[in-house]
Amino acid sequence: MFFQTFLGRQHQAATGTSRPEYAAPTARHATPPFLIVTDLDRRECTPILVREWLPEPKHPNLIFRVAVQELESWILADRKGIAAFGGFASSRIPPYTDAIPDPKRFLVRLFSRSRSPELRSRIVPSRNSTAVVDPDYNAALSDFVDDDWSVERACRSSESCRRAFRQLSKL
Repeated sequence: MFFQTFLGRQHQAATGTSRPEYAAPTARHATPPFLIVTDLDRRECTPILVREWLPEPKHPNLIFRVAVQELESWILADRKGIAAFGGFASSRIPPYTDAIPDPKRFLVRLFSRSRSPELRSRIVPSRNSTAVVDPDYNAALSDFVDDDWSVERACRSSESCRRAFRQLSKL
């Protein structure tokens, strides 16, 4: 369910670029367990990113996790699931997805060769576009995450995903 937040289906304000101003009030006032997941987005240092988002001590019920490099690395980490969804061989995805330098671009390239014209049109931007992804990109990936993504499989290929879910399981 929390993946809908970062994929933009329910909380548009929490998607796209980093939004420390969104995290700060939550960091002080989280009552039920609250999860914020963001991308490292080519920053070199996770602790600096955390300080940018959470300049003051966080509430004990707030779990703040950073996907290395981008959240797409967690989506790609379910290699079997995303390959079945996209209609391409899972062998085209590296075994450790946290090491992919630009997971969003990698994912878009994979889908540019998808056997599904519908998915290609929802994920890959049109040829004349300057956009990195199609406007329906988040909704298409939300469909996959909601219906087919396996956290167990993803945790085998992404250390940052494994750490996040280990932390979640402590709740």
